[in-house]
Amino acid sequence: MLPVCGPLFKKLDKPVGFDFGGKPLVDFEGKPVFVELAILKMLEKSGWSGVWVETYGGVHYFTEMPSGWKTGESGITIPEDKEELLRRIWKEAKTKSCFDVFAWRGDEILFIEAKHFEKDRLRETQYKFIEAAINCGVQPDSLMVAEWDYKKRKPETNMRVIWTESFDLPEEEKRRRVEHAYDIMFTETVLEIMLKSVFDLMFEKLKSISVGDGFMGEINRRRAVQFYKSRPDAFFFESLVSYILASRFGVASHSGVRKALADYDVDAVSKYTGADIEKILRGPESPMSRQEIEACVENAKVIKRFSKYYGAFGKYLDKNKDDFDGLKWKIADFTIDKASILDYLKEIGIDTARPGEDMLRIMHRLDLIHSETDSSDNIDNALKILDSATKATREKFGVVDAVMRIYGSGGNGIVSKTICSKDKPLCEECPVAGYCTAGFLDVARRREVAKQYGPHTVLDAPYGNLPI
Repeated sequence: MLPVCGPLFKKLDKPVGFDFGGKPLVDFEGKPVFVELAILKMLEKSGWSGVWVETYGGVHYFTEMPSGWKTGESGITIPEDKEELLRRIWKEAKTKSCFDVFAWRGDEILFIEAKHFEKDRLRETQYKFIEAAINCGVQPDSLMVAEWDYKKRKPETNMRVIWTESFDLPEEEKRRRVEHAYDIMFTETVLEIMLKSVFDLMFEKLKSISVGDGFMGEINRRRAVQFYKSRPDAFFFESLVSYILASRFGVASHSGVRKALADYDVDAVSKYTGADIEKILRGPESPMSRQEIEACVENAKVIKRFSKYYGAFGKYLDKNKDDFDGLKWKIADFTIDKASILDYLKEIGIDTARPGEDMLRIMHRLDLIHSETDSSDNIDNALKILDSATKATREKFGVVDAVMRIYGSGGNGIVSKTICSKDKPLCEECPVAGYCTAGFLDVARRREVAKQYGPHTVLDAPYGNLPI
């Protein structure tokens, strides 16, 4: 898998100086440079060394703009071990093709190929370079594509990743994939890579500040949650009623409610008539309003309908539990709001989560959603992010939910401190500071804090996503 970043640059109004016969120039900090050198300069600001590798008319390395066609006059040399790596790759690839930027920092190396967004694509010789580099020991995540553009679109946080796993394909298939690279070679997202990194960093931080085994105890409890489809319809009905009446009783075990709803007998309640409802309302200390009783009757009818078709309501839920978004809408007949549906599904053992205040705040600070308000659209967007996070981490919704909730609330004493609180976040010891856009720390300090926890990606405008 090759990561893709999306740097944005300021377009020059007119060409300035030598431009290699029309090669795109951009304004980088007030100076006209080729895109490859702009990317290199960005890396240098984060402690990388490197060169722009130009193979036209021979192999030349640049750190500054060439002054003319005699590129050998402005080229430089690179360390012998880096030159030796390139020689091995070229020998394996049987071509001198190379990614545009070759950078290194300590033991790390990074190759970046610059492609104008939606205008350029990888060439077949570059796929040969990728294959040869991997065969020579270069890790796939050290081969990056920079889909650059001018400052006319918002940097994307859900950048794609190029699929390059299977090189032992027939030549015809290889050519087809090269020709249609931007249509079929993208299967994952850098969003998922970013979410896994964020999850892992948060997880390890919470483990380090756990009060006893409190944190891992909560995580293991959520990992062990199972959905039992064989439970009777009455169980699912009782849980649902608890959410209909939550504002009044909190639970549905109120004796008056149980009696009024025939011990949660779905078949019996689904047959209630207007006269039955009037009888409940006239009873002493009637536990429910007319609207609440009518809601319970309608939901009993829905459960009965699904139960009849699938053999049991639990079987219906089990069949659809992996299609969470679809399940959410299929039970929209239930007369409770979307947030309560999420709570209900979680209560009965379906692996889901209800994005709450802490999760929405953290996602907003990471620039994953537009605000931290508890709106319907925001919840939907947060659920999409959660879905990507579960795919990236291979953890349950409930586990990802727990990590974010505890990170933002302290988990009622499960950990010794709250890292990402609303008013007093502990940014100086937050391992995901490099991703945060909340503005509590300036960019330079965010980078310094982030480096304590290893290299990862910083999402700051205007340049999009590049390793720090």
